[in-house]
Amino acid sequence: MPKQIDDKPLTIKDIREVLIPAMEEVFATKKDLDRFATKEDMESIRLELENFITREEFNQFKDQSLTNQDRIIKDLEALTQENTMQFSQNRRFSDDFENHEKRLRKLELKVKAI
Repeated sequence: MPKQIDDKPLTIKDIREVLIPAMEEVFATKKDLDRFATKEDMESIRLELENFITREEFNQFKDQSLTNQDRIIKDLEALTQENTMQFSQNRRFSDDFENHEKRLRKLELKVKAI
């Protein structure tokens, strides 16, 4: 029975022409690995991340901010209510003043008539 091509041992030529190109399609080359981060890159990133706040610090800041905003809103509501009350009181004083003016005019007219 004659030997088939598949039964022959691989030659260096076969390895260079067939096996290596097939492996390059599947496995990463050194050139491909250059795009990945190195240990130094990861350490640099870790040091940069230390400058950022943590989730806990952010939540604490958010809670403080919202608490302060609640106080401001409460004060603003109180001021708005006081302003409304002052406006009503001023209107009442203005009405009283006009009423007094009318009464004084009537009295002055009666005094002139006498």
